[in-house]
Amino acid sequence: MVPGSKNDVDADSLGYTPKKKRPPSAFSLFIQKHSSQVRLKLEAERSGKSVSQTEVMKECGRLWKLEKAEEEESKLDDIVGDIGKMSINEA
Repeated sequence: MVPGSKNDVDADSLGYTPKKKRPPSAFSLFIQKHSSQVRLKLEAERSGKSVSQTEVMKECGRLWKLEKAEEEESKLDDIVGDIGKMSINEA
């Protein structure tokens, strides 16, 4: 019997604490949402040729990086805009 396996009825007696399930990360949720669309897009670009999961994940990673950069840029624009409003209002 392997500690932590589904058939392990004596987990408590062995001092094993089951691992708590963590919520999915933002990247994992992004992959779930976009991977099928990315696969279709890549297949269309390659005239219907099949696309490997590795290629889909690389493209998803590239898109995730772009999305995160846009979010950061947007946050900075908001902060700069707020600072500009404060100095205008204080004058």
